[in-house]
Amino acid sequence: MKRTLNTLIGCTLILVGGLPAWADSTSSPGKSAAYTSLSGVGITTAEAEVATVTILKGKKKRVLEVEGTAIESTNVVTAMGAKAYVNGVPMEPNGTNYQVHETCSASVINCTVTGHWWLDLDAAEAANPGLFINQPLIVSFAALTAGANGTGVVSLRAKLVKK
Repeated sequence: MKRTLNTLIGCTLILVGGLPAWADSTSSPGKSAAYTSLSGVGITTAEAEVATVTILKGKKKRVLEVEGTAIESTNVVTAMGAKAYVNGVPMEPNGTNYQVHETCSASVINCTVTGHWWLDLDAAEAANPGLFINQPLIVSFAALTAGANGTGVVSLRAKLVKK
């Protein structure tokens, strides 16, 4: 009887579209990769961290790869920008301005900015001794808007890749 009830519930969920496949979620901290997804995040006109993940330990002969996406869903901003940091250090491609930016308008629904960053841990350790190798790697994804504060969803992933 219990098995029949579980099967009936499962079939009903499939027929009515099932449960949502998304929700706020995280797999951080992780040994060699970490992921997070958040909704209802405030994306403001001042730079602010909108997501963070941690990889437990930086290793020699590795590159840290990061991808972040922010989707402003209230359609009130005129532009968005994004940066990534690890242990407070900006990641490549490095610059004083936002490495990624997107122009938005009232006709753009769900203005989206996505960036890809990387950092050679051996080179980063040589420039900042004791900050990366055998240390937790705290990856921060920062975003900002122009024109108005917005709200949206963000996703961040980081992984160590052997060189």
